[in-house]
Amino acid sequence: MNDTSNHTVPLNVTHHSLYEDLTGFAVQLINDPLHTLLSHPAVVASTLILISLPFILSWAFPSLKKKKSNSLHSLLGDIDSYRDAVLEASPVDTLWEIGTSKQTASIQEDGVLRAIEFTKDALIPTPEHCVITLLKSIIDPIDPESSVISKPKVLLFLETFILTNEQKSEIKELLKEFDIDCVEVDELSQKYPQLLEHRLAFVAPPNPVESFQLPTEQAPGEPIKPNSPPPRGCFACKKEILGKASQCAACKAVIYCSPECAKAGWPTHKMQCADFKATMSHISDWNLHDFPFTYYNKDNILNNYNVVPFLDSKKRHNVGLFARLCGCFNQLPWGAISAHLIQRFRTQQADPQTMFKSLGLPQEMFPLSAPFPADVDVTEIDSWKALYTAKKYSFDNPAALILDTPMTVWHCINQFILKRSEPLKEGERRRITIHLIGVEREADLLPLFEILLAFLPKTDLCIHMIGPNISGAIPPELRAMILRSVANDSTLFISLNSVPYQAEHISGQAFQLPDSVPAEVKASQNFGESPPDLIIALNAELVAHQEWAETAAAIIQSQRKFVMTERIEQLCSATCANISRVGGKVTLPPHCNPFRQPVYEFKKDVNLPGWSNAYLLGLGNFDE
Repeated sequence: MNDTSNHTVPLNVTHHSLYEDLTGFAVQLINDPLHTLLSHPAVVASTLILISLPFILSWAFPSLKKKKSNSLHSLLGDIDSYRDAVLEASPVDTLWEIGTSKQTASIQEDGVLRAIEFTKDALIPTPEHCVITLLKSIIDPIDPESSVISKPKVLLFLETFILTNEQKSEIKELLKEFDIDCVEVDELSQKYPQLLEHRLAFVAPPNPVESFQLPTEQAPGEPIKPNSPPPRGCFACKKEILGKASQCAACKAVIYCSPECAKAGWPTHKMQCADFKATMSHISDWNLHDFPFTYYNKDNILNNYNVVPFLDSKKRHNVGLFARLCGCFNQLPWGAISAHLIQRFRTQQADPQTMFKSLGLPQEMFPLSAPFPADVDVTEIDSWKALYTAKKYSFDNPAALILDTPMTVWHCINQFILKRSEPLKEGERRRITIHLIGVEREADLLPLFEILLAFLPKTDLCIHMIGPNISGAIPPELRAMILRSVANDSTLFISLNSVPYQAEHISGQAFQLPDSVPAEVKASQNFGESPPDLIIALNAELVAHQEWAETAAAIIQSQRKFVMTERIEQLCSATCANISRVGGKVTLPPHCNPFRQPVYEFKKDVNLPGWSNAYLLGLGNFDE
């Protein structure tokens, strides 16, 4: 966004092709947060740590068949109990869709959510789990519009469906007896063209940038009331606790429904208990709830199940860059919101103030790249309180809920690059290249990274965002942007790359500009053609996803500095325990991130503390 002073200008730069894989399917249940608050990967971690190594590996890798999230036997029993009612249900011509995420299976009809079911141990759903979710959606939908039980003739596997073709075939086979035809997206046009035409009326088109509007103001309506704490769940039997819950007397981290379950769960929990107790003590020892905000501080905690009511109270629900927090745009692939904003900036040629309004941020933050006062040493801005004080932001400003991403990147640059480098001399410029990998939500926050320009005067910064979950349907001209601050004499180039992170990215080979690009253009901007100064993975869950193994091995071999954040401390411990399997060693011990998101992640069956980007740890030589 640019005029003659502090503003920055977003430009459009053609970059590499992308591959589409929608990763968010479940539409946020604004009026029923009980279901939505459970989809947090931290729950699985509470069962990972300090068990013997075979247990850790079997929990960490969903592909290990002996540790599926639900047994075939138990689910077939459920199928039997629903069979008669489903067979008698009336077939309807509406299109039903099924999608999965890391811990859920979800069903929707004409874009309206009918059911969302969570796996018992927070692992990837099995085919049987998907089938029982569909049957439950038929018999007992979340919000039935009539008393007539209906079932689909056609069930569409969404692009977000992460199971294999073999598992899809298993689902198709299980649903044959109910006369439900399961199809892929590309089959829909051939077998059911009318349903495809109807579907395009309520879902995002193939180009996710088109045909949706990102509100700049909250729509009028009745205030959304804060939610009461949801029921707890038993750590042992996994059942919802309807009465009074109890907890482990020693660690106070694990929830049980009864003394019997506590006793039954002890053989497993006793190996975790001491570690859990230490984690719980860090809440007070490290002042983890001591945020400076009016909405989150040691006396007033903002829980994840109340994010939507909170955003509503701040007039930010479904607005600008806050839209991803409430889930109202979960039908869009990662990166679509940023691409939409870049397109809006380019086509409307709006003034900086109008462009800023599109982001949904409070006016006091305009412009994001405004220089700090001369007496402020930016390298000392190492907390939310320091940032808000230096920028003179109100502590009631909710932007920290999305600023945690760029501010965590700033914290890493500051701690592991700037404070380990010589200050710039007169006439010098600095070039910094960051690789942000495993990207999902970060891809929709590109314009927010403008704030980094205020921290890095006389710097050409490049951030390559890389990850297979970034949408590949974004047009080439919207896959990258340049932000330039005249007042700070700094630039930022950001690109979106939808591929797994590999050696060619680490070397910089994947980012080489064509020879046809003029030399003066290359010199004017850091396009990140060299190896990265720092590799960052936010909320990495390194041990929880098998696909990280090859990437981690390549990074370790390169000897580049690699910093990760995790939501809970136990995932850090699991990484420390297992990274040697790919030849690595944690050299930056786990510690609290001062720019963690100020939203406490409630977990149903444990009290283990967690926040987005809560803890930092790293690999590589941090003594340089």
